[in-house]
Amino acid sequence: MKEIEQLLIKLLQSGQLVSVDDLGGLNAYHDLIDVVANSKMMDEFLKILLEDAKIFDQNTNSPLIQEIIIRCFTDNNDPIAIRNAIETLCTQPQKLAYTFDTLLNRAGDVSGQSMIRGYFLLGAFEIAVRNKAKRYRLIGYLIGIETTDNPEYLKYVAKITGVCYTDFQTEDLVDKLTEFVTAKVGEDDALYELGMCFLTKALNSETQTLAIINFDSAMRLFRRAGAYGRYDADVYTAAILTLKKFVDRENISELKVQVEALTRALSIYNAWDNYNQQIHWIGLRNTEIFYWYEMADYLTMLLEHFTTPAWLEPIVVIEKYMLKIYDCSRTIFKKVATGGLELLTRPIIQAKFIEQPEKVFLLEQWLQLSKDQEVAIIAQQLHADIEIYKSSWQSGNGEGAVSRSLADAVPSLAYLPAHALTEFDKFVVAYTADQTTDVSLILKKQFNDLTNGLKAVSTYSYPEIKKAFNTILFHSLRFLELRMDNTGANHSKAKYLFQTRTFPKEDVLQTDYFEYMQPVMLRGKIKVEEMNVAGGRADVYFEYLSFNFCTEVKREFKNTSFDALKIKYLGQAKEYQNTSAKVGILLVLDLLPKPNGIGSFESNIKLEIVSTAKDPEPRGIVVIKVPANRITPSAIVL
Repeated sequence: MKEIEQLLIKLLQSGQLVSVDDLGGLNAYHDLIDVVANSKMMDEFLKILLEDAKIFDQNTNSPLIQEIIIRCFTDNNDPIAIRNAIETLCTQPQKLAYTFDTLLNRAGDVSGQSMIRGYFLLGAFEIAVRNKAKRYRLIGYLIGIETTDNPEYLKYVAKITGVCYTDFQTEDLVDKLTEFVTAKVGEDDALYELGMCFLTKALNSETQTLAIINFDSAMRLFRRAGAYGRYDADVYTAAILTLKKFVDRENISELKVQVEALTRALSIYNAWDNYNQQIHWIGLRNTEIFYWYEMADYLTMLLEHFTTPAWLEPIVVIEKYMLKIYDCSRTIFKKVATGGLELLTRPIIQAKFIEQPEKVFLLEQWLQLSKDQEVAIIAQQLHADIEIYKSSWQSGNGEGAVSRSLADAVPSLAYLPAHALTEFDKFVVAYTADQTTDVSLILKKQFNDLTNGLKAVSTYSYPEIKKAFNTILFHSLRFLELRMDNTGANHSKAKYLFQTRTFPKEDVLQTDYFEYMQPVMLRGKIKVEEMNVAGGRADVYFEYLSFNFCTEVKREFKNTSFDALKIKYLGQAKEYQNTSAKVGILLVLDLLPKPNGIGSFESNIKLEIVSTAKDPEPRGIVVIKVPANRITPSAIVL
């Protein structure tokens, strides 16, 4: 072991933060470039160099630094060092774009180990995603790979090729995967990735007919991948088949069998992918599973109400769940707990074939919420037109409707007053913004932390209660996130959160929260100001067949610390849980002055597990503070 390696080990063992200067400086790195580049600790040397802001940030384009980094990737052949070095590269690929040629050359070296070549291909992909010129070079390389290459390496190639198609939408990549499948190389990865390509096509289809053709192709490929033990492929197979059976209006017994099959496949997949909660992408993985369960739960609910026209169910399922599941699974990329390729990208999905029916659905929702007397006059005719449209979609005559306007689908819309049309447009814009904003990593972490904490509550362990409350909790967190991000200018409903002459009352927050939650609640009933709940009033009440939840809404302008809120309000919130599920939400409009800003997302959320000597049964209450009495960002002082 060389002297610089011994020094590095000593410094790392001491637990201190190691800088380039601690190892003799940049010139020492360069003078010992052969040792550093070939070391089994190359990844540590590289990480220290890249994380030393004093050296790297000020000298990113230094020929000396670039030579050291390129030599590290050129010379090293230790699989662990290379894996860790590529993971470090993935944190700042734009700054290391000059390594692309080296990475791609190492990936193309047929004498190299398959795993090492796979890591180098991943690094090249990470750079190409952010660099158009290199993107075309990567695509050219992938298209030119021969099916006679090392079979193990071709599995990595198949995976990268599939994700490239998600990101770049180049049909030659589909042809390459088809070539792999025909030649029977790439095994389950080639089949799965080709299936994901056709799923991408289905979600981007202009018409329902074309979407179904692509769904069929995807399902056949997922079924073949499932024969290799790919439980994620089995879930996609079951999900697509379930949606097809709904579209084809199968009888109720057939549908129940299929939904049960989907639930079984999901349970196996969930058990198979039981990862350590500390893995960096686990929040995304848990979100994917959450959406899968939500999808199965929603389809089960549809079966309970199958006598009514179920015109929108495949469309809503695709919009609300399939797109989100697809997004999560593409982002995780290769779910391998022991390392391997774990990615990194997200799709660009248009889903054009759902736009018009979704607007009809939203019009129906808006009519239920509207209290405008002029709207009420023509509401009956609007509902009649909507029913006709729903029936035509149910019978399969909705083909091609996406090219038509909402007025073509609902002719009586022409009689709506101009101010009402404006209000509906605002409702659509708000709904679209709420539903298409990406779920942030911070929200995912909070959701996972809260659900882990709720395990202390015994009734939360019941699967049906857990699924239902998770839905309410997830969307309540989304509500907080969106309202914290909103400004009065870009979202009219958020104006009450900014300074006004008089403080808004809790009913303003209650109405805002209710109107946000109503369109996203696809199961259960949601009510406002439900009377006779524990002798008081539950401001927003969620009612299911055998259990209930409530979100108690309060305002506070004296002391909004979590300790003060616990003393003042949790006793009442706990009372609403006496005869049902022992979990709930306390939503507080925080009206304290905010000269220093509204704080972080995490600082406005806390899970309280409460019990008393007389009532030892643990209750779980998620306290969410919605920051109000806010000032403009430019007026904030530190």
